[in-house]
Amino acid sequence: MTRRRPATTQASAEPPITPVTIVGAPELAVLAILDETLRITGHALLAAQPALIGEPPRWRVTADLIAARRLLRHAARLGRAVTDYRQCILQQLHDEPGDDEMPF
Repeated sequence: MTRRRPATTQASAEPPITPVTIVGAPELAVLAILDETLRITGHALLAAQPALIGEPPRWRVTADLIAARRLLRHAARLGRAVTDYRQCILQQLHDEPGDDEMPF
């Protein structure tokens, strides 16, 4: 029997959100909250459904376990999408000329 780790999300290792960053891209503040929410959701589901760790016997597979596994899978996908979006926005902010730079 192979033990699989459930797909959980983790807060990214992106730089912390600052007021200057929020002025440049306000959506990053909400995405930081979403990251943390996804991380806590993963922990809560694992606490509520310990059978998510590994492969439970067939008789222990219930509808709520299946739904929790699906939710973790979708949360992981959402977490990756948030990370991709954040990286794009941060790159755009980094590439924009500052007030003291000439745009040409």
